[in-house]
Amino acid sequence: MAVLSVLPPSRNNSSIGLKILIFPIGDNAGPNGGSGILSHSRRPECIDVNRVLIASLLLAPVLALVGCTLNPSRADVVGSYELRGIKAGRITLSLREDGFYSEDIVWPSRREAHSSGIWTLSGGNVDLSALWIPREFAPDYILDADGQTSPPMPKYTEPGHWDLTGEKRWGVVFLGVFPDVEFKKIRGT
Repeated sequence: MAVLSVLPPSRNNSSIGLKILIFPIGDNAGPNGGSGILSHSRRPECIDVNRVLIASLLLAPVLALVGCTLNPSRADVVGSYELRGIKAGRITLSLREDGFYSEDIVWPSRREAHSSGIWTLSGGNVDLSALWIPREFAPDYILDADGQTSPPMPKYTEPGHWDLTGEKRWGVVFLGVFPDVEFKKIRGT
């Protein structure tokens, strides 16, 4: 057990922040015995709050980066992914080691569609030859953008070439479709 004392900065001290002194209480102190008085046999420990704060601020970004990889390897991205629909349904995307992929779409109405194509990996991005993200899986702002598109411009909700951003977060690979819509890896090879 310890007693804490917070000291403001002094004129003699070059530190501009607070210091915390921790006074250990005697070894026998406690509810079942002992005096519970301050132990003078050990010196109080002094913690400089500024140093702890600076160390925390420097360490936080490093810890965040350890859990996130923006350029996953080919071995990381090979496997099966799932994208859940806004209301229901799902798209399963399977990236095979041989460079081919398959896409299985199941709508909320249980209607199904299957397609396949070729995929490559470049700089952490997965390039797919003919992926389809149907309207039922797109957010409203994508539907609005599609409504303003005129030929020959392709629509987001039509089958076509896609370049998905790969990201590994805390051991799980995600493939970003739109800013708030992504495939999540559910199985390895």
